[in-house]
Amino acid sequence: FPRGLHWSITTGGDKLMPKPMTQELHNKLVELYFEPFHKNVRDQYQNYKSKGLNRIFHLDAHSMPSVGTKEHRDPGETRADAVISDCHGKSCSKDYLNLVITAYKDAGLSIAHNWPYFGGRVSETYGDPGRGQEAIQVELNRALYMDEKTKKILPEKAAKLSQAIESALRKILTDLPSL
Repeated sequence: FPRGLHWSITTGGDKLMPKPMTQELHNKLVELYFEPFHKNVRDQYQNYKSKGLNRIFHLDAHSMPSVGTKEHRDPGETRADAVISDCHGKSCSKDYLNLVITAYKDAGLSIAHNWPYFGGRVSETYGDPGRGQEAIQVELNRALYMDEKTKKILPEKAAKLSQAIESALRKILTDLPSL
């Protein structure tokens, strides 16, 4: 798969690697980047649990192109402002999912659920509601804050998005105790 642990092509179809990497390079990259990141996440979960927190709510934030490319599941489709993903109902409870969707909708964003993204490595790995670990992936549409061709941040749009995110997070934090 060209966009798994190591990406060999971009979602625009551009080659990133001229040839497959060696096992040695793979091992080194996993050791230097993958494992430290996931160790940090595991340590955070353990830290919260050691403090007696029985439920952990994890919001994994990403960004996405505004239109699916030929390398995506939705080529040519214009995307919602935010895609909220729960690994097809496996990474969090319905209550947490509904809270996050409602919070982003109330903040004025259009929402898609599990399309074209249904969750990633973090939500898949750490989302386990049966163990009190609720993880959701939120993909934000890049057109909300940047010129996607130049990759330059558009200050007015970015400020508006920042306010929407702040509003959504405030609602989530306020309503979490009732879950």
